[in-house]
Amino acid sequence: MNRSLCLACILLVVFVSACSTRNTTPEYESSGFVLESETLDPELSEPWPGIEHDTQLTEAERTALQSVQGVHCELDDFARGRIREQFIHLRHGLPGTVDRWLERSERYLPYARRVFRERGLPEELAYLPFIESGFNPRAYSHAGAGGLWQFMPFTGRKYGLRVDNWMDERRDPYKATHAAADYLEFLYSMFHDWTLALAAYNCGEGKMMRAVETLGADNFFEVAERNHELQGRARLRPETLDYVPRFMAMMKIAENLELLGYGSLDMEAPTDVQAVQVAPGTNLRGLAQACNMSYETFRQDNLAFAQESSPLNYRATVYVSHSLVASTEEYLDSPQATASTTTGTHTVQRGEYLAMIASNYGLTVAELKRINNLGSNTIYPGQRLKVTTSGTMTASAENPARNDTPVRNAQEVAASTNTPNAAESAPRPIPVESVSRATTASNYSGSYRVSPGDTLFSLSRRYGVSVNDLLHANGLSSPQDLRAGQNLRVPGGSNQSVQTASAEASSAPIAGAVEIAANDQPEPRTYQVQSGDTVYSISRQFSVSPHDVMRWNSLDNNSVIHPGDSITLHTN
Repeated sequence: MNRSLCLACILLVVFVSACSTRNTTPEYESSGFVLESETLDPELSEPWPGIEHDTQLTEAERTALQSVQGVHCELDDFARGRIREQFIHLRHGLPGTVDRWLERSERYLPYARRVFRERGLPEELAYLPFIESGFNPRAYSHAGAGGLWQFMPFTGRKYGLRVDNWMDERRDPYKATHAAADYLEFLYSMFHDWTLALAAYNCGEGKMMRAVETLGADNFFEVAERNHELQGRARLRPETLDYVPRFMAMMKIAENLELLGYGSLDMEAPTDVQAVQVAPGTNLRGLAQACNMSYETFRQDNLAFAQESSPLNYRATVYVSHSLVASTEEYLDSPQATASTTTGTHTVQRGEYLAMIASNYGLTVAELKRINNLGSNTIYPGQRLKVTTSGTMTASAENPARNDTPVRNAQEVAASTNTPNAAESAPRPIPVESVSRATTASNYSGSYRVSPGDTLFSLSRRYGVSVNDLLHANGLSSPQDLRAGQNLRVPGGSNQSVQTASAEASSAPIAGAVEIAANDQPEPRTYQVQSGDTVYSISRQFSVSPHDVMRWNSLDNNSVIHPGDSITLHTN
C-alpha cells in the first residue's frame, strides 16, 4: 500500500513538472536560434468581464457610435445594443489598452488601408488587427495563430505565407496583410455580407455557412440573435458572438479618434522600409553588420526569419530603411553574402523522401545521410534533418527558388523571370506596396465576358491592371456592381477578346475563379442532389459561390433541397 502510494506521488510530480515546462506559445527552433514570440494581450485572449450597460456616454461618444462606416449592415435594436456594449468596454473598461494598440498601429495601419483601398475592398477592414493582435506582429495565441492578422499555420500557407523551421511569414506584416485581403475577399464572395465574412474569419467559413443555412440569416446579427436555435457544436462560441460587434465598435473608435480625444493618426504615412529580395542561404547577421546595425535591430523589421540565414531553397524578402538600400545591395553582391557554410533544419513532411529533400537543398543523398548520421534511407513525417549548403546556392529544378514579391507591370515581370538564374541574379529593391504574391499577367487588352465567381480584384490581377482602372473604364461605382455575363472593357485594349491569364495568376485563392476563354461562357449543367448535400457543399464541390447557386435555381435562404432534386450550375 505504501509502495503504491509512493509510486503514485512520484508519477504525479513528474506529470506536474512536465506540464509546468510546456510553453503554449509556439517556438521555432533552428541551429542556435529560436524565433522569439509574445503572447496575445490578455484583453484579446481572455473573456471580458461583465459590461456596464448603464454607462452614460458623452455627446462625442454618442456621435461616434452613431457614425456609419464602409463595413456595415442594417442594424436593429439587438445589433445596436451589442455594438454599444463593446464600445463601452473599449472606452471605459480597458484603460490604456486602446492607446497601446493605436501606438503599435502607427507603423502598419496606413499600409494596410492602402492595400484594401487599391483592391476595391472597404478600407475599414484594415482595423481588424486591433481586435486580432492589438497590432502586434510578434503575437501568438495559445491555439497557435500568429502575427498581426492571427493566421493559423494551415490558413497562412493556403494564402501564400511560408510557415516552417526557416520562416514564419505570418509575422511579416506586409505579406500577411495581402494574405488577409485575399482571405477576406474570398469570404465576402461566399457570404455577400461583410458581417458574415468577418464572423467566418473568426470561426471558419464552414461553421458560419452551416449556421446561415440552418437559420436562413442574411447577416451576422440575425445569426447571433437566434444562436440558441442551433444545436450543440453548431452554435457559435461566445468569442465569435463578441467578435463582430467588437470589430464594429473598434472601427467606430478608429474612425473618430480626434473626436474621442485619442489624437490623430496619419493614415497616409508612407512605409518607412524598402523590400529587397535576397538569394537562398544569405547570411542575415552579416547583412546586418554590413549595414552597421546590430542583428537585434535588423530583426525588428524582419520578424519572419527563424534563423540567421535566409532559407536555402527560397528567395526571401528582407526589409531595410531607405537609407540602407545601397549598403544592402553592395553586401548582397559580395562573395561574403552566401560564401560560408549555412546550416539549418528541415522537418520531414508526409510524402517526402531523402532524394527529394537532398535535391531541394543542393545535396546528394549520401551527403544528407552523412550530415544526419543516417544508416538507411528511412525517414518519417515530423523528423528533423540537418541541411547545409556552401557558397551561393541555386534552386533545384524540382523546387525552384520562389519569387513571391510581385512587380507592377509586365516589363518588370519579364525582367524578373527571364534571368537565366534567378537565384543568383542581382538583388532588386522593390516598393513595399508591391509585396504580395507574384503577378504574371502580360499586356492583355480588349474585352472580357465576366464569368460566375469573377471579381474585379481577381480580374485586375489576371490582366495586370488596377481595380480603379477597371472601375473607370466600365463606368462602375463599386466592385460589387460586377455581374456574370457582363462584357468588361480592359483598359488600353482593342475590341478583340482577352485571352485567359496564365496558370500561375489563376492559382490565386479567389472564390469561384474559373479559367475559360473570354467568349466561352460555361454551358449550364445539371447536378442531381445527393444525400447529405447542401447548397454550401455543392458550391464548394464546383468552385462557385453559394449565392450564385441560389440565384441560378431561384432559391432563397428558406429553401430546402432534397436528394434527387436537379440543380442547375454554370461551371466547367
